Amino acid sequence: MALQGITLFLDRFKHIQPPEKYIKEAIIQVCKEEFNQTIPNEAIVVKKNSVYLKIHPLLRTELHIKKQEFEEKIQTLVSKKYSIY
Repeated sequence: MALQGITLFLDRFKHIQPPEKYIKEAIIQVCKEEFNQTIPNEAIVVKKNSVYLKIHPLLRTELHIKKQEFEEKIQTLVSKKYSIY
């Protein structure tokens, strides 16, 4: 019975998004690991559910090719640092 009450309480917070800072840190870390490139913090813009990168077109193409893998790695990094449950 008590667990059901906690679950109902935590359901209120499902819509909360991680802070922009954690998303930027995850993007920088994944780019450094995957492409051996450092992206400056100022080159990353987060608006609502979209991320815009002001980077070299060659790196952007590589990122687009590996988009699914890139998104999964970012998601795992952000969920490790910022989770409610």
